[in-house]
Amino acid sequence: MKGYCLNRLIKGIIITVKESDFVSFFKKYSLDLFSFSYIYVPDQLQAEQVVVDSILAVSLKEKELIDKLVKIPSTGFNDAKRLNGKLQILLYSKVASLGKTRSQQLNGSVSDQSGMKSKYSDFYSLGLDRREVIFLKDSAGKSIEDISKILGKSEYEVMAILAGTRDTLVNASSHLQGF
Repeated sequence: MKGYCLNRLIKGIIITVKESDFVSFFKKYSLDLFSFSYIYVPDQLQAEQVVVDSILAVSLKEKELIDKLVKIPSTGFNDAKRLNGKLQILLYSKVASLGKTRSQQLNGSVSDQSGMKSKYSDFYSLGLDRREVIFLKDSAGKSIEDISKILGKSEYEVMAILAGTRDTLVNASSHLQGF
């Protein structure tokens, strides 16, 4: 699944860095990005396409950044870590942007074939902005600062959404325990 998407992506791009470096570089992001895109469109094919489109857009726009990161020698660990963090934020931001657009375009026409929506109905009953924040914080392990950069919100907005969302989910689970 993931490998297939990456192979399709690679065949469509003229790459200036070695193909193996490109593949290994994006392989480590593809599963996390796929999970994140799935909160927008709970359909495997559509979520994969959002990831492929996001990687393609970022790789074409940030070609110099990717070249720098792939070519950094092992002695440049701090520089690599900084560039890696910047690229992660760009990738997650692009997935968020394209995921929202794709979600609006499809607007209910996609079926949840995996049953994830019913299995996690409390999560999927949340608004999209709340799902984004809770996923990025709890599943992807992003900091409040990174989440604010990814979603284009202030850190205070992110903290408020996070607190409210957790409260909602706790209340929903405690309500279910009463039965």
